Amino acid sequence: MRKYAKAFVSHSSAEKPLVEKVVALVTGARWEIDAFTFDEGATSADEIFRAMSRSSLFVLFASTRAMQSPWVASELQIAQSLLYSGKLGGVLVFIVDDSPIGALPDWLRLHVYARTNNETRIANRIRSKLMQIDSLRGNPPKPFVSRIHLRDEIEKRLADLARTTSAIYVSGMDGIGRRALISNSLSTLFPGADAVGIDVPVADGEGILETYRKLYLEWNKPTLAEANIFFQETTMYSSGRPFN
Repeated sequence: MRKYAKAFVSHSSAEKPLVEKVVALVTGARWEIDAFTFDEGATSADEIFRAMSRSSLFVLFASTRAMQSPWVASELQIAQSLLYSGKLGGVLVFIVDDSPIGALPDWLRLHVYARTNNETRIANRIRSKLMQIDSLRGNPPKPFVSRIHLRDEIEKRLADLARTTSAIYVSGMDGIGRRALISNSLSTLFPGADAVGIDVPVADGEGILETYRKLYLEWNKPTLAEANIFFQETTMYSSGRPFN
């Protein structure tokens, strides 16, 4: 069984909300992350060392509070040792506040990726680095398993003139390239066609009616008065009356 890359996230307790958002986004792509709150007494030094030894990527959320934390200082020493001994696949540093880069140890400044607290940008970079580490190990990209076969199946269905396709629905984890998969499939079969379309978010628990309303509003861009009429008309759909 292949062992996929894991990231160890070092941060101060002040950055815990941001870390939780990032971890949720990265694990949405089926990557594992060890994340700890490094308040004194919350986690033993032995647990931290073992977690870092299991990890392939060390990620630091650098901030004024983090650089003042004795726990973070200890993790930096362990990370440096693991990196120099070849047991760590990489280091990423995100400066999440206005603290100066000079507050970081000299060896760590080489690994600063960006000054940002945007959870999506941070998560995408972590995910990309984990995929790179896995690639170097010879592991197949975990989030894209069977993607080629799925595209072949989509193109086969779209090209079948005996069964007209009116809609395509693709579900999956965040970050696996669902939109690109559909766009590439459509572009192959219908060169020059609009393969981008419109983009609407659909939350858990929302059904066909909610999706239809979002698509209608995004596509038609109605005025406020027109939107009110539309919502009044579509109210009847939820009572069991059919769509026109």
